[in-house]
Amino acid sequence: MYQPRHRRKPLGRWALGTALAAAVLCAGGAGVVAFGLFGTPADAGATYTPASVTTVPPRLTHDPQAKPLARSIPVSIRIPGIYVDAPVMEVGLNTDGSVQVPPLDDHNLTGWYQYGPTPGQRGAAPKCCSCC
Repeated sequence: MYQPRHRRKPLGRWALGTALAAAVLCAGGAGVVAFGLFGTPADAGATYTPASVTTVPPRLTHDPQAKPLARSIPVSIRIPGIYVDAPVMEVGLNTDGSVQVPPLDDHNLTGWYQYGPTPGQRGAAPKCCSCC
């Protein structure tokens, strides 16, 4: 009886493909190892930092002759980079203690809390909600 020999060829092709893939992976692994051992040193990109450069923040000094700015109420806000140019109105407190907001129907109106410090004055901004 005659038995066809072509039945073994697919297995042989699979084995050959697997052997080639293994050879490529081994060569790639050997390249990675060689680069790690003989490639660029880890400190090749390091730079020298001169002794005059420090990481200590400068100390702020208080000038006893300096006088606080007079109270000034902002009248507009302008941020050209994002095309903002809006008038400012003073806002106070609601009956529940929360900070008022400008009328919601005027989208170009901003608010400034009238009981807080004005620009340049010392003092903290008010707490406007329970999330802060």
